[in-house]
Amino acid sequence: MTFFAKRSESLNPWPCGRPGRYDLAPWSLSENLCGESNVMAHGDNESELEWSDVSEETARAIMLQGEEFLRSQLQTSIAADQRAMTGASIFVGFAGVVLAMGLAHWSESEKISVLVPLLIGSLFFLGASACGFYAARPVDFYYPGSHPELWWPVRNAPLNELLGGQTENLQQSIALNDTQISTNQLWLKRGMIMGMLAPIASVVSFLFFSQGAGCLVSRLLSA
Repeated sequence: MTFFAKRSESLNPWPCGRPGRYDLAPWSLSENLCGESNVMAHGDNESELEWSDVSEETARAIMLQGEEFLRSQLQTSIAADQRAMTGASIFVGFAGVVLAMGLAHWSESEKISVLVPLLIGSLFFLGASACGFYAARPVDFYYPGSHPELWWPVRNAPLNELLGGQTENLQQSIALNDTQISTNQLWLKRGMIMGMLAPIASVVSFLFFSQGAGCLVSRLLSA
């Protein structure tokens, strides 16, 4: 997939809110935020987690783990992007070659029993390619880091509470990234399955048409 950081037009580059405890991490993890289908930014709600009694060292350690996980997600997604684009390009090539073979054979012999199976195989390869390209489409993706300006309104708040709220922001970003990664992985799998089924579909359709169905189709086309 191609990655775009989620940013709103109101210069609020945080994926899902501001860092910290006062009007910070203002969402519940069960909600789908940040421009998705049921956005509900309720900035006047406080986080359900209490960070005032957590040490700065602990909050920072948790935040570093979240940032490391986001980096790993980004690397994994870039690798998946490369696989999807490579597979889609290969399947497009296969579709073109198979289609050219079918048309060339049809122009010489006009045998429907050969043309149709090759067309079916080409369509399967095109479908596989479409799935790969869809898996590599540009998407919103969240990565570590933040705009300093978003910390300015709460710069006088206790640091441990700010870092704790930031860990909640990171968790929300991780959850949204996981959803996007799983969706694209599903489309990539579908493409691979269609690509593997293409030769099988061609062989089955060839056997079907070689048993006389081709003659019937030819008569219908010539009628």
